[in-house]
Amino acid sequence: MKLGGIDKTRLVRALAESAQARGRNVLFARPGITLDAAAVAQLPEGDLVVIVDDAHQTDVVLGPLLAAALSRRNLTVVLGTRPGGVEYVRATAIRTDLDLSQLAVLPNLPALGEDDGLALAALAAGEDSERTRRLAHATADSPLETVVGGRLLARGESGEGTGEALR
Repeated sequence: MKLGGIDKTRLVRALAESAQARGRNVLFARPGITLDAAAVAQLPEGDLVVIVDDAHQTDVVLGPLLAAALSRRNLTVVLGTRPGGVEYVRATAIRTDLDLSQLAVLPNLPALGEDDGLALAALAAGEDSERTRRLAHATADSPLETVVGGRLLARGESGEGTGEALR
C-alpha cells in the first residue's frame, strides 16, 4: 500500500481530461504565475475551464480570476486546495463578490475501507475476481486509481505500472 493523501492534483487532472473530452478548452495556471487583471484579460474567449492547483497557497492571487468568472458565463474556475485552505478560498470569493451559491466545496474524501475498495474495484471492472482484489489492494489509498485501473481491466488493458501483476 502506498502512503499519502487522495492526491488532489490527480483529481483535477482527471477533471481536465473529462472537460476536454466534452470539447471545453482547459488551462492550468502554472505555479508562480501572477493571475492579475492583465493575465486574466488575455484568457481565450469561448468555453473555458481554468484550473488553479494549490490555490490554498497565500501567494496565489485569485481575485481577478474569480471576478472574471462573474462576468463570463462560459468561464469555469476550478481551485484545488488542501482542506485547510478552503476558508482562504472562500474568503477570497467573498471579497470578489462571488455569490457563495456559485462556490462548490466538495467534502473531504475519507479513505475507503477494505470492503469498499474491493467493491469499487469490482464495480469499475465489471467483475469480481482475483485481479480486481489485487487492484483494490494496490490502489487502496487512491479511489481514483482504483476506478481507472478497473476500467482498464474492463477494456482488457492492464494499466501502466500494474500490468503483469494484475493479469
